[in-house]
Amino acid sequence: MSLQELKSKRKSSMENLLKKMESVNEGGYSDDQEKFWKPSVGKDGNGQFIIRFLPESKGEESPVVHLYSHFFKGPGGYYVENSLTTLGRGTADPCSEYNSMLWNSSDSDNSPERQQARQQKRNLNYYSNILVVKDPANPENEGKVFLFKYGKKIHDMIAKKLKPVYDDEEKVNIFDFWEGANFRMRISTVRGADGRSYWNYDDSTFDSPSAVSDDDDKLEEIWKQQYSLAEIVAPDKFKSYDELKERLNKVLGLAGVSQPKPKPEPEPVKQQSSEEFLDDEIPFDKETKGSVDDDDDLSVFASLMEDD
Repeated sequence: MSLQELKSKRKSSMENLLKKMESVNEGGYSDDQEKFWKPSVGKDGNGQFIIRFLPESKGEESPVVHLYSHFFKGPGGYYVENSLTTLGRGTADPCSEYNSMLWNSSDSDNSPERQQARQQKRNLNYYSNILVVKDPANPENEGKVFLFKYGKKIHDMIAKKLKPVYDDEEKVNIFDFWEGANFRMRISTVRGADGRSYWNYDDSTFDSPSAVSDDDDKLEEIWKQQYSLAEIVAPDKFKSYDELKERLNKVLGLAGVSQPKPKPEPEPVKQQSSEEFLDDEIPFDKETKGSVDDDDDLSVFASLMEDD
């Protein structure tokens, strides 16, 4: 696909992107970390940056992908694995299955089983290509293309530009070279109810629509520097079900141990199937756990938007 073809199919790309954004209700990828841009805050815990989200890479269909992963510690060590559920909602994953089993084995939200399921829930992050426009702490990054991993807070800001809540707001495909918008990322460090510090992005905003450049040669140069997002969710980035099951058993000490059985629900209450009940649907207390960007605190883990 040429740059001119990319330009001509912008309307259909916007429609496809909206479908993809709506298909995800809510880590990790650890290849060459030099590809990734990571903001750094000052001693006051604050930071200001300008980045531009870029369109789909050459030969790919989406400017954003998501990846589900698990990160937790058990008696047998750490479970740090990509979740097979990234590959499709109907795809079986042993940790998701076990979390559902734990959750359904009790009626009490405060039970040990449900507390454990919460601790083992899926993490989610998204990946996109970006152009760094302004990075005061690292000016050598300016004008360069990077991969950027981000959480639900920034994802939701993007979604609101693609599909505004209010009628008087303009729809903007922020991934567009010609009519997208720069993202003014403002980070402040806040303290959560658990005493830990987290980055907050609430003051971040998008500028008015503008072109990255009026020079198509410059745009093509940027476009050719973009990284493949499809590689992040390629099949070889996931272990097999049996490998994950073996690791989960080792971490949780489940080998040879009978697992909790789901408590039957009385009729006529409809039973939830494994496809309807995945561990990301387990209630999550953000006040206790931290903001959704708590996933960024686990810097090597991510979850990505599905690239069908």
